[in-house]
This record gives sequence, C-alpha cells and structure tokens, in this order.
Amino acid sequence: ALDFLDNLVHAFNDRNVAIACTQSNLIDDSGNILQQNLLSHTDDLDLHKWQQNYKNSGIDEIRRAFIYRNIIANASGAVLRRKFITEEILDKVIKYRACGDYSLYTEILLSEQHKIYYCAKYLNSFRRHAKTVTQKNSDNEWYLDELIKIKKNIIDKTKISLDAANMLVMLLKKDFKFDEYVVDNKIQWIHEHANIVISKNILIVAANPGAQEGGGSESLWLELAEQLLLDCHKVHICVFNEDVLLDKVGALKAKGAVISYFCKDGFKSLNDKSLPEIVIISQGDHNEGVDWFKKCVSLKIPYLIINQLAKEGVWPFDELGALVREGYKNARKVSFTCENNKLLMERQIGLKLTNSMQHFNPIRNINREINLTWPELDDEFHLACPGRLIVIHKGQDILFEVMRQHKWKERKLIINLYGDGPNKEQLQYLKKYYAVANINFCEYKKDIKEIWQYNHGIIMPSRMEGVPIVLLGAMLCSRVPILTDVGGHRELVNDNDSGFIAEFPSALAMDEALERAWAKRMEWQSIGCRARQAVLNFQPIDPVKDFIDKLQAIL
Repeated sequence: ALDFLDNLVHAFNDRNVAIACTQSNLIDDSGNILQQNLLSHTDDLDLHKWQQNYKNSGIDEIRRAFIYRNIIANASGAVLRRKFITEEILDKVIKYRACGDYSLYTEILLSEQHKIYYCAKYLNSFRRHAKTVTQKNSDNEWYLDELIKIKKNIIDKTKISLDAANMLVMLLKKDFKFDEYVVDNKIQWIHEHANIVISKNILIVAANPGAQEGGGSESLWLELAEQLLLDCHKVHICVFNEDVLLDKVGALKAKGAVISYFCKDGFKSLNDKSLPEIVIISQGDHNEGVDWFKKCVSLKIPYLIINQLAKEGVWPFDELGALVREGYKNARKVSFTCENNKLLMERQIGLKLTNSMQHFNPIRNINREINLTWPELDDEFHLACPGRLIVIHKGQDILFEVMRQHKWKERKLIINLYGDGPNKEQLQYLKKYYAVANINFCEYKKDIKEIWQYNHGIIMPSRMEGVPIVLLGAMLCSRVPILTDVGGHRELVNDNDSGFIAEFPSALAMDEALERAWAKRMEWQSIGCRARQAVLNFQPIDPVKDFIDKLQAIL
C-alpha cells in the first residue's frame, strides 16, 4: 500500500491533477496471479501508451481512451482528488448499477482544467472472484445501456472525430455480441450525433528557425495546433530542427500531433500518401518559408501564410523578393497582425494583396478580467521594457541615448529591461559608457504579471513590430504605453489619450514622447485604464477561435 501511495500521491503536487492511477494485475480468490497486467484491456486502443508513465489533460485522455473504454480496470487502482468530486457528480454516479466508477472518472475529467496521471508499475491487485458478475456483463443489455449513457454524455460535452466514432462502434460490437440487431439499434445514434467531426488533415509549418520559449511569433500556431487537435483534426507540425520549442512541441506530440523537422526531413510531410488539405506557414520574418510556397504550388496544395512581422527598411534582394512576391500572390490567404504590416509588405513586393486578412495573437498568462492594483513605489515611476535584447528589432539602445541626458538622470524615472538576447553585453557596456544609473537589467519573467505588479507603464523604442503580445498584456493590465510609431502601435494606441507615440524610432522622437508622458505622469493610472479599454476593443475574446473560424471559411 505504501508503494502504491508513494508512486501516486506526488502527482497531486500539480493542483490540476484530479486522478492518479496505476496498472493492475489480476489475482484469484487465493491471491494467485492470474494475469501479470491488464494491458489486454487497452491493447485495442494503443499497444504502447500504457507501458510508460504519463500525465495528460482530462479532455484529451477522454478522447484518446475513456470514450472507448474505462482504462482504470479497478477502482482500487486509483486515487482521486476529493474536492473535484462535486455533489452534482455524485448524484449522477449513484444512478449506475455497475458503471458508477466509469461515470465518475469521465465526469471529473470532462472539466477543462483537470488532468490524469498514470503510473505503469503494477502496484494494484484486481481480485477476480470465481462467481463475479463482471465477467458476464458483456452479455447484458442493461450493462450496454449504462455504457452508452456514459459515452453519449461524453459526446454531448465534447467533440470526437468520425474516425473515433467508427472505432467506438467497432469496439462496442466486438465487446457485445449477445444480439447483433439489438446492439446495432442501440449504437446507431453515434454516427448521427452533431458533435461527430469530419477531420481535416492540416500541416502547420513553423518557419522561424530561431523560435524561442515565450516568443510572440510562436504563440498563435502553438495554440492553434492544440485547439485543432482538440477539435479532432489531424495535425502535422514541421519545425525547423529538434531544438525548437522542445517542451511545447513534445506536449503537442503527446496529444496526437505528428512532428517532423525541416533540417532533417525536408518536405517529407508533403510526400506522404495523405497530403494535407491545407498548409499553414507561420513566419517570424516575412522572408521565411519561401521554399514551402514553391512546393505547395507545385503540388497544388492550398496554403495560408501567417505573417507575424514585416520589417521596416529591410527589403529582400531581387531574387528572394521575387519568390516572396509569388508566394504571397499564390497563397489562399495572407494573414497580418495589423494594417501597417500589410501595407509595408505590399510596398516591398509591389503587389496589392487582395487575399489578406487579420489575425490576433493569444495573450499568455493574462485574461481579460485581470485587475492588477496600481504599483505604489514612493515617488518613483517605473517603466518596463520587456523583450529580447536585440537592438535592430527592439531598439533598446535608443533608451540609453535618451536617458543619458542630465534632465532624465535627475528625474525619478526608472526603466527596467526584462529579458536576454545577443546585444545584452553591448547594452551593459553602453550603460557604463553613458553612466546611466536609472536603467536596470532584469531577469526574464515567465509570468508577465510579475512585471506589471511593479511597473506603471511599458516603453517600447522598437524599430519594427507587428502587434507585440507583451504590449497587449501591459495594456490589459492598465499600464500606460510609450511607443514608437511602427507596426500596429498607432492602430492600438490613441496618442496623448491611451498612450504616447514617438513619431520615429530615434532618440530625438522618443525623448519628445517621453517628455509628454512625464508631464502627465500624475494621470498615468487613468491613461492606463483607457489603454485597457482600447485593447479590449481591439482583441477578440478568443483569438484562436477567431482564426479557426476564418480557416473554416477557407476550407
């Protein structure tokens, strides 16, 4: 018993784990082992899944396992978190004659946040009595009725693919053979249910070779892939190499995505027998993915481009520019974060993009209802500049040019740089060179809320942008934005009302905008409130659903 608990209880350190269970062996009345494990119960579903430990979301586990069979062969092989067992769930469970445990597990796991942990060790013994009723249940119509009631409840509350529906029907027919006509009648509703989804075969290409944890260019395709899997589509993801977003890509693979690596596999994902119905090419840079454009055109596969950044002043040379132009022209849709980036791309390739649309990136770790208190930092004012320390993009050197001036050194204004990057050391030398004491280098914060608990506003001296996720998060937290006029900044912020915009990414223009902001520093809290309203008006409630709705129109 101690070994059983030692191997399961630690799983509950994750507060969302609702069920922890283990593999069981089968014993007789005398304790003799009849069967070393009960993997035969799940072999029809997957020959390998239950031979190793794993943790999974409840919804995904239901779709990949519980919809077919109760994978916890005996209740004694599971530990449940008591607070997740509500009175409403218990009222449903007690109505079952034999399948109450199965109903209980599925009701708990259907909650969006709940997870299950499985231990592959044989730590539980399932005693099979000689006269047990369980052995004969497959001959009973009432038992089939109970199972169907549970499976219908699952499909009522979530979606399953047509392939999954076919497999469910096949397994029910395999398990219940007492009367073929009766069984067929009882399960015919499955294929008629509105939540049965005809799966699409979708390839997502993450064309950014420098993708990093927390990178804004990756947020949409990562969450899009997860949602498409939840919506029962077949998702193949091609990332540049095996080092790209290892944990997140691994999590998607565990949920059913097929993963390939362009540097190793090339266009293998387009050479399979089942070609994708659409290819989604996500760019971190507007010159990425051109080889995929050509390949899709040659194979007559429709493709959609997600453009996360068009670069001011960085034009592709003629040969590459021609490939970009043809690729954008032939795409089913080209999606931009903002009108500014679309117009910039049209100018660079000399082509009106009548196939354009707008997408919105999901904001991680911050929801629309957030209400952070205003920082009380004596008489100091703090501005955060979160982002990769790369001056050609984020322009942090401009801040040092501004803050080196005597007037700013005398004022109680602190700028906090959050993050790391290839120019960190050079910027640290610049800080010493200009003797700027009121710019701090701070560690990257995975939870962005930690930044806004300490800072009154966000300052972004960027030389190029789309619509930065970090800016959306700051504005949702009612923090005042001070920005350069690049990307979608002016589409989001009304100058002198919901923030302050420098006309150019230069020290002179940023100094002027910062002066205007400083003059109104006692109004920053109310300006931040207007910034919050601006982003609520700009951003759809569910950016991923918004994108999928647009994708469905294309498909």
